[in-house]
Amino acid sequence: MLKPILIFFFGLFVFQTARAQKQDTLLYYVNKSGVIIANKDSADYFLTIMPPDTSTGKVLYPVNEFYPNGKKKLMGTSVSNNCRALKFDGTCISYFSNGKRANMTTYKMGKFFGAFADYYPNGQLYYAGENYGKNIPRYIECRDSTGKILTENGNGKLVFYDNLFKDVETEGNIVDSLQEGEWQYFIHNKLITVIKYLKGEVESCVYYDTKGKTHTIIGYEVEPSYNGGLADFYKFLGNKIQYPDSDKRNNIQGKVLVTFVVEKDGTLSGVKAVRYRSEGLAAEAVRAVKLSSPWVPGFQNGRPVRVQYTVPVSFTLNRDY
Repeated sequence: MLKPILIFFFGLFVFQTARAQKQDTLLYYVNKSGVIIANKDSADYFLTIMPPDTSTGKVLYPVNEFYPNGKKKLMGTSVSNNCRALKFDGTCISYFSNGKRANMTTYKMGKFFGAFADYYPNGQLYYAGENYGKNIPRYIECRDSTGKILTENGNGKLVFYDNLFKDVETEGNIVDSLQEGEWQYFIHNKLITVIKYLKGEVESCVYYDTKGKTHTIIGYEVEPSYNGGLADFYKFLGNKIQYPDSDKRNNIQGKVLVTFVVEKDGTLSGVKAVRYRSEGLAAEAVRAVKLSSPWVPGFQNGRPVRVQYTVPVSFTLNRDY
């Protein structure tokens, strides 16, 4: 009886192995923030990951995204089938909800590598270029929505719009695909930064705050700052903070750690207390910090960027602050 039993177990092993190798298409529901959710009706789009295609000599998983109306949103291939850690490899194409092509990007192991192109919602070419492992993409061509050429062979004017193609966010000239001369940066059609370039390198940067005051920005990476610096910031808090009565009575003192995001225009968002001795102290620290907006935003290579920032706010009895 030994031989039939061995044959039975061997056959069962082969069956289970073959079954494990047969993979089904994975389906996920995703919201507009890119978070996987369980409810189909609340999804902003659907993501599918198909079994790998090995015809190219690589293990590549076909990845597709679809709008709720069934129209394709994205198509590409990934070296990973982990929906939370996709690594695109090869050409990836995204589409507007009207079915027109929105973007074509070339990837290599999850990083931009090769040709890229963006398009207007009407199907016209927006800009095109290439990126071969460098930090700054090389723009070759740029057009307006009617097809008029603004940049050709890496020379001319570049114009970048917001995601809705309504407002200009950045504009300036390039020579041999490098930024040259004065570039302007806008938020909601308001000029906030003027940067002067020489062969792609920042020569000077001036920021205009919401009160019309100008600030000269020096350095590649610059942290956000309160107008006048941290010393003036804490003086401001000292004048605004009102010690909660209940905490006074209970002799509650200590530091409140407040975190927030300094937006590109210097306004503060997401202000919250992350460490505190009491709810009253936390609420008062958050209230006072919110009043300090706007700040001078953080900068990277001359461009304003969103930065998370954290400050300690001290509460001490029998002192002015």
